[in-house]
Amino acid sequence: MIYVAVFLMSFLICGYILKSPVKYVFIDKTEGTQKFHKGMVPRAGGVAIFASMFVSTILASIHSGMPSYILTSISAIPVFLKGIIEDITHDVHPKRRLLFASISALLAVILLKLSIDRVELPLIDWFLSFDVLAYVFAVFAIVGMVNAINIIDGFNGLASGVSLMILISIAVVASKVGNEFVLTTSLIMVASILGFFVWNFPFGKIFLGDGGAYLIGFVIAVLVIHLVKNSDPVSPWYAFTVLSYPVIETLFSAYRKKVVRSASPFEPDRVH
Repeated sequence: MIYVAVFLMSFLICGYILKSPVKYVFIDKTEGTQKFHKGMVPRAGGVAIFASMFVSTILASIHSGMPSYILTSISAIPVFLKGIIEDITHDVHPKRRLLFASISALLAVILLKLSIDRVELPLIDWFLSFDVLAYVFAVFAIVGMVNAINIIDGFNGLASGVSLMILISIAVVASKVGNEFVLTTSLIMVASILGFFVWNFPFGKIFLGDGGAYLIGFVIAVLVIHLVKNSDPVSPWYAFTVLSYPVIETLFSAYRKKVVRSASPFEPDRVH
């Protein structure tokens, strides 16, 4: 029942944004290399997703007595707010994005006790046996996924659709190994994204925005790291497999920009 309520909350917030003057705050009226749409569409989907996620994680923490739920939402605030600022001002600073993503990642590592201490490659696992490196690698992985989901956010439903499939897979695995935190948070995110998805696909009445993309990438990374770290039967290679599309797209995008086009890997384009 809670997931139906989360879906309705996200759905109704999107509907409110579209029917109220709030939408004009998030509308990008400028031209850009990544634009495929015509007309003015608010980049405010992330607001609905975060609001429904935040409220539901508070309730989940109260109901379960586990602070991990709300701590996840709190950790996401810096990078989410950075994305929202970009959605409103349309002034994108990649280095500042990395800074705020790193702050959120560091908060998650500290508050949720996250680390990546194994990838099932002997030499790398030896390095990761040092706690500091395991924490640093976790921060790096979270920041990378924040950027990866943002990079695939192009056509209507692409980033959100891919994220839904990833989160459903994570939920299935979490249910099999008994990881209640990952299972519940995954389903909360699925319901939150679905509430936005029905407005976004296929007609694109509202866009995910940088705030939404950063938020989803952050939560997915946190859940995968938590799942692998706290569930021995789950191989680190599952993490790479389930995240393979956004990871490969990010690596190929950086290669194309830097090597093929001799441009900055942070420069936006529409050749994904």
